[in-house]
Amino acid sequence: MQGYSSQKFRERLEGSAQTHSNLNALMNDRCLDRLVQHFALLVQWNKTHNLIAISELSDLVAEHYMDCAIALNLWVPGVEKSEAIFDLGAGNGFPGMIAASMWPDRSFTLVESLRKKCSFLRATRSTLNLHNLRVEQNRVENLQGINFAISRAAFSTPLIDELAKSFAPDGILALMRVPSDEFLSRETKGQWMVIDQMGYTLDTGAERCVVILKKRT
Repeated sequence: MQGYSSQKFRERLEGSAQTHSNLNALMNDRCLDRLVQHFALLVQWNKTHNLIAISELSDLVAEHYMDCAIALNLWVPGVEKSEAIFDLGAGNGFPGMIAASMWPDRSFTLVESLRKKCSFLRATRSTLNLHNLRVEQNRVENLQGINFAISRAAFSTPLIDELAKSFAPDGILALMRVPSDEFLSRETKGQWMVIDQMGYTLDTGAERCVVILKKRT
């Protein structure tokens, strides 16, 4: 990832976004400026903190930034604007930081347990001037009453049942995942019921999906 300029990143990201017409309005110049800043900080911090392993710019754009943008746009517009959306296991800001950049009129809370990643998220929040974003260093099991949340491959399948304890009755959890029939059959019987699954394809040809779970009452 080192050696790639912010300009090259922006050109690659903007080109990818333009191939998805439904993202054009959301990934406007202001949003792109913020994502470029996020990229620059990620490169800078990665030199000493090893935040991310991907080295190819095309893979970083497709498998992280565009993956998040596409998945978020499948789900976020269906959530009432008055509802705060939690990113559970926020890591380096995928997808929560991307979401806050795309929807400045919505509130997002990024939950991450690791101190160094929270430090990165807070520094990025300040640089990007994202007043609609809050960073909370905590474990998900310590939270209560979540109504809406999204998570991107942050938890193993058995742990997803445990997450239900942190949700309000009828709480909604959107999971960004690789498609898996085994996962769907498990969650149909556990603490969650699957109410929707929306598939999409990355520029690399890889298949991904957003699985929408509703907490059983």
